[in-house]
Amino acid sequence: MSTIVREYNEDRASASPAVTHIGISSAAVENPGMVMGYFEIPPGGRTRRHFNVNADIAMYKVRGRGRLLVGPDHLLEEMDFSGEDFAYVYKGEIHAFENIGEEPDFVIFCYIGVDNLDEAQKVYIDSPAE
Repeated sequence: MSTIVREYNEDRASASPAVTHIGISSAAVENPGMVMGYFEIPPGGRTRRHFNVNADIAMYKVRGRGRLLVGPDHLLEEMDFSGEDFAYVYKGEIHAFENIGEEPDFVIFCYIGVDNLDEAQKVYIDSPAE
């Protein structure tokens, strides 16, 4: 049966300074096969570098000016990732997001092939920001 989700789970801790909002997951829909939501990064903010063991992630940047940082330290690639861009990150690929603009970044994302974020098995490379 079709479902409208008006309540979402908010995560302020794991990707700080980003605030993540999860709308579609097994918490809201039975066996969705994906996790969908959005995150916001304040100006000057950068997420912790991480990778997902079990899920690719597709994204659409609604607004903002930033970078997608991909790869380990010795192969780090910085890609412009700004308003109206799409991005795709494969499972196992180390990545982070950096807001280099003057307004909050707003990104819609979809983890593919998992029903909740725990199944994605996010592994952090960086320590949490102080």
